[in-house]
Amino acid sequence: FPVFEDLRVEGYGLFPGKEAENGGLSAEFLPGLTLVMGANGLGKTTLVWILYRLLAGPFDIPGLDKEGALGRRRLEARRIRPADRKIFARRVADDAATSTARLGFMIGEHRVLVERHLGTLELLRFEVDGDERPVDEVSSYQSSIADMTGVWSFGDLILLLRYLTFYFEDRRELVWDSSAQVQMLRLLFLPAETAQEWTERERAILKADSRVRNLRNALGREEQ
Repeated sequence: FPVFEDLRVEGYGLFPGKEAENGGLSAEFLPGLTLVMGANGLGKTTLVWILYRLLAGPFDIPGLDKEGALGRRRLEARRIRPADRKIFARRVADDAATSTARLGFMIGEHRVLVERHLGTLELLRFEVDGDERPVDEVSSYQSSIADMTGVWSFGDLILLLRYLTFYFEDRRELVWDSSAQVQMLRLLFLPAETAQEWTERERAILKADSRVRNLRNALGREEQ
């Protein structure tokens, strides 16, 4: 699991900060409980979404906020629509043109630093244990983070973030969705290779099941 250490947001109108503190927002996450308090509209939810998007970038699993068993969905990380990438730009007058956010966090023994442009979610900087890595979303960032986390795909990492690390309003209740429970147990307790094989066989079974039902419906129409 990612363990947050420090966050820095610069040039974002929602968090102007104080000039004496060089503006922006800086937060250090100490061991124990961290509370974010404030009146409605001050940006508490936006702050949590910034933390999530720093980790997930402009990728997500389509349909996670919809009803239906999670196990019947294609659990692949896909680039979100351009309109959805403006989640932070829409909240400020300048479209977050010069806004950046930087997060330092631990994954196991590794210290990771990620910096992104808040207007586009573009990856600007990626470091592991002080070493700069290529600024490439898929081949560098996603593969490295998934490997350090111990999951076989970035899609599994997004599931972990959406179900266990963060709790958004559109998050489905694990206790009511048995297929979601199965997916969590799969990615947490199975070796990465076995988790991958499970997912691939599950998709093949669901695809075959869908084809059988479609053929049965077509046959029924012909019989009628």
